[in-house]
Amino acid sequence: WYQRRVREAVVSTQSTGTCKGSGVEVTLNNGEQLQVDHILVAVGLEPSTELGDSAGLEVHAQMGGYVVNAELEARSNLFVAGDAACFYDPVLGRRRVEHHDHAVVSGKLAGQNMTGASQPYHHQSMFWSDLWP
Repeated sequence: WYQRRVREAVVSTQSTGTCKGSGVEVTLNNGEQLQVDHILVAVGLEPSTELGDSAGLEVHAQMGGYVVNAELEARSNLFVAGDAACFYDPVLGRRRVEHHDHAVVSGKLAGQNMTGASQPYHHQSMFWSDLWP
């Protein structure tokens, strides 16, 4: 849907690859050179998990992030929140969310659970984008 919508607005999209360059000329990793007005780079990220290695925390093989229980606890009295947490969602299954809303809400709940609240994480994060005026 997104790519179709922006192409209708006469925007060219490249769904894979890397680019380098400056100004309005961009060289793609396949050698193609493009003259562009604007560049939007959308990249994923992988959480840095080295810190938890010494604690023996489990890292999810496909999604990355530390595997936590419903209360965001990775081990007894060790909590993980934000995009470093790979949590179980009762509706969507195990997941890891890379978004500000999730970081704020899960961080708050992890802090509450550290003080004994024992509440499960069940927040459905919201996402937004502004594509057109």
